[in-house]
Amino acid sequence: MAIGEGQSERFAAVLGRYVPDCVVEAAVAMVMEEGVHLKIVKSRLTKLGDYRPPGKGRPWHSITVNGDLNRYAFLVVFLHEFAHLRAWKLYGRRVKPHGEEWQRLFCDEVGRFLGKGVFPQDVEGALARYMSSVPLSRKLERELDACLRNYDCVGGESVTVLDDLSAGDVFRLKGREEMVFVAEEKRRTRWRCRELVSGKVYLVNGASVVEMVN
Repeated sequence: MAIGEGQSERFAAVLGRYVPDCVVEAAVAMVMEEGVHLKIVKSRLTKLGDYRPPGKGRPWHSITVNGDLNRYAFLVVFLHEFAHLRAWKLYGRRVKPHGEEWQRLFCDEVGRFLGKGVFPQDVEGALARYMSSVPLSRKLERELDACLRNYDCVGGESVTVLDDLSAGDVFRLKGREEMVFVAEEKRRTRWRCRELVSGKVYLVNGASVVEMVN
């Protein structure tokens, strides 16, 4: 779905299903003030969210976030993409996507919500450690991702993500159960995976929820 300017009440009602209740008003204000075109989308193979600056025929900032994320992960991904928007406005198109300028802005965005009871204590601690210094630590990023995944649990059962697997493991992705993949190679935050029926290769986010196939 897409939500744009002039729809703040409807936006708040919808966004309230995806982020903690106490931040709905602030998130709505962020989107409305910047004129963001926000899309909440189905699970994607390669990313949890993205940002696109205004372009030809599209005079607005665009952010997408996967709608299958838990509330705390959704908020973190939204702030991640909002920091890209701020970086583009401050530094223009030449800014590195995840360079130090973006990292500092991301820390600023997350910092607005720390110490206010928005996140559970364990997530708050993981976020604070991750934001403690720039450049941001990949090790601490993985710890944060693991902490956020605890809130994907349903009925007390833990979930398995792609980063828990090894090369050669066969799996299905949450939201894409009709497709079967084999994990081939880890590449930083993503895995090179091959879909067994079509033979197509995908780069899949390591934080993606998976189900092992025997």
